[in-house]
Amino acid sequence: MADALRFARGEALRTGVVHGIRVNRTTAQVTVYRPTLFPATDPPTIAAVLYHPVDKRSYDFNLTSGDMTAGVTVTNPTAPFNFTGLGVRGDLLFDATGTPFYFTGAAVYRLAGGEILLAKGAASRTVSLQPLTGRVTVQ
Repeated sequence: MADALRFARGEALRTGVVHGIRVNRTTAQVTVYRPTLFPATDPPTIAAVLYHPVDKRSYDFNLTSGDMTAGVTVTNPTAPFNFTGLGVRGDLLFDATGTPFYFTGAAVYRLAGGEILLAKGAASRTVSLQPLTGRVTVQ
């Protein structure tokens, strides 16, 4: 999960084009993508799913059935990303400077906080995203 967030941010920085990540807490599906910003939709329309730079696999995967993540669940009670003035969403975008945000077409909303809670059996981890910098940490 942390790598997916870092990859989306890194691609936005590298290309100067908005990139995003979608986390579906119900299905545990994670997608790193380039969005279609115009016309804006909520959630954003996926223009292209990104591919992992090393193994060339699609960055569209299910945590519960992955090779290294089998049995992992997203335990957030609501969507993981909270935006000032907008509320929670499962999608997050990164601008060309790596700053996390959300765009509805009417306005741009800055990230107020982001935590993805993961669990497998008795073990748990929290993947946090810093609002201004987009820095990702795992606890």
